[in-house]
Amino acid sequence: MQYQTGSSNAVKTLQTSILRCYSGTYAADRIRATGGADGFYGTGTVDAVRWLQSMLGLSADGVYGPATRNAIEWLGYSQDVVNGGLNPYCATHSF
Repeated sequence: MQYQTGSSNAVKTLQTSILRCYSGTYAADRIRATGGADGFYGTGTVDAVRWLQSMLGLSADGVYGPATRNAIEWLGYSQDVVNGGLNPYCATHSF
């Protein structure tokens, strides 16, 4: 995905993961300041992805591709078998 592309669901998932897994960073602040997890790959999301790429040693072009997808942390949920419900967690995944 790149500026003004991608399905709104995919972009919203990316934005939500950045907000939760990178809370308190420039990337999360930039997403929050430009509409939050709104499903739009605009300048705030491009800036956030570019910052994450730079921090992760990737080419910082702001384009979300396979290398970025596999390097960033994603929000996931695990089942709480004792108390019921779901527990959020962040981890990298190879897709």
